[in-house]
Amino acid sequence: MIILSDSDNKVVGSFLDGTIISQLDGQEMPTPEQQVGKDAVLVIDPTTKVLSYNYVDRPLNDDEKLNQSEQEQAAMLLALVMGGLM
Repeated sequence: MIILSDSDNKVVGSFLDGTIISQLDGQEMPTPEQQVGKDAVLVIDPTTKVLSYNYVDRPLNDDEKLNQSEQEQAAMLLALVMGGLM
């Protein structure tokens, strides 16, 4: 899907395979949430013409893997300290 917007990020049209499917007036592009291990896919409700995001799983990138590993190590260290083993 191709979303066309003006300089204020207001959606002016939506295309699927080169064919216009909807004209949207005055609606601003929603901002996707940043979710670890997810990609935001912009979708439109054809009935209400409301734009939103669906979130689909994807493999973790290197930074996300490192962050996850660091969080797991910190949790294990805390458990050892709280258990009196360190």
